[in-house]
Amino acid sequence: MSPSNGHAIAVYPGATADLLIQNNDITGGDDAIYLVRVNNFTVDSNDIGGIADPTSTGISISEGSGDITDNTLTDADGGIYLDGMEAPPSPTSSLCSIGRSDYRSSDTCSWTLAAGKSAELNLGTDSWGYEISLEVTKPDGTKDTWGTYSFSSNFLYSPLRTYSDAGNYTLVVSDSWGDGGADIDVLESSSGSSAYAGPDVSGNTIGLSAGRVSPNAVGISAIDCDGVSIQSSANSITLGDNAIVIEDCSYSDVGSTLTGSSTSSTVGILTDSSNNPLTLNGTDISGFATGVDKENGDLVLIGDATIAGTDYGVYADDVNVIAIDASVDGGSTGTGLHVINSDDVWVLPLIPIRRLRRTYASWLPAAPPHQ
Repeated sequence: MSPSNGHAIAVYPGATADLLIQNNDITGGDDAIYLVRVNNFTVDSNDIGGIADPTSTGISISEGSGDITDNTLTDADGGIYLDGMEAPPSPTSSLCSIGRSDYRSSDTCSWTLAAGKSAELNLGTDSWGYEISLEVTKPDGTKDTWGTYSFSSNFLYSPLRTYSDAGNYTLVVSDSWGDGGADIDVLESSSGSSAYAGPDVSGNTIGLSAGRVSPNAVGISAIDCDGVSIQSSANSITLGDNAIVIEDCSYSDVGSTLTGSSTSSTVGILTDSSNNPLTLNGTDISGFATGVDKENGDLVLIGDATIAGTDYGVYADDVNVIAIDASVDGGSTGTGLHVINSDDVWVLPLIPIRRLRRTYASWLPAAPPHQ
């Protein structure tokens, strides 16, 4: 695929689920693969050549749930952008269903909602959405009403409203022109998808073409996760700065390699001040001024994680730090592990004082780490 403008593959909000995008060669295009509110997607083994613009991603995902695996992004300077990732919907059963061709002027259906369960009222409109009106009578006798001109045309309201009070409900749909046009589905769910930890982002290779420099390029951005943690592993990111940027997301990595270009004032992993955990298990970070810059929350370094920086291997402010069998290195003049305003710092196993002074030089406040 060689889109001259716009997206190569785009899926917009609707009822799309169980989507596989695999083994595509994409050259050019703005936000080459672009998905919004798609559940259970897989973006796998695609080769994406970007347009060398930091505002344009190779893969952009907004909300929804799924996996991004084994893709290669070159000169897609916006990288992989994950915004509002969430758990997949709970298993559901239909309590009420009315098709747009099932009625002319009006139709009705009723359902009973058991205690501890919830029901989503979903509405899809046709080209004359303004003709549709709805009324839902709830167990306490009160009503939710939407008159004509309440709804847009050719739009999916998913959900329009969620109900959780146990009891009997009655829905009435009407069409002012008398030709039907609303698709209605009331779906019951009892529990969330508890087995889903978060999206699998693994085996991806992100970098620039030979000889090219892009100081504003980003590898992976994880923004505003909704109750899930990014499950990263075995990614290879070679960029001058911002290999991974995390804002209000929990993030766990196993065995990824982040390589910078030995440029000053750069960061391998940069987090915001939200109180979310970051776990690095066997992660290898080098070539940045600061390997990891984290504020607030917990930082766990395990599994022979190796974090190096010319200024700081790790810079942690108001962070609870656990480092077990990990290596942090600040080079000949920097600091391996610099911690300020922290309540707890655990470093195991204990290492010789000579290396401790070089690698773990800064502990503030003055109290020593827990042993």
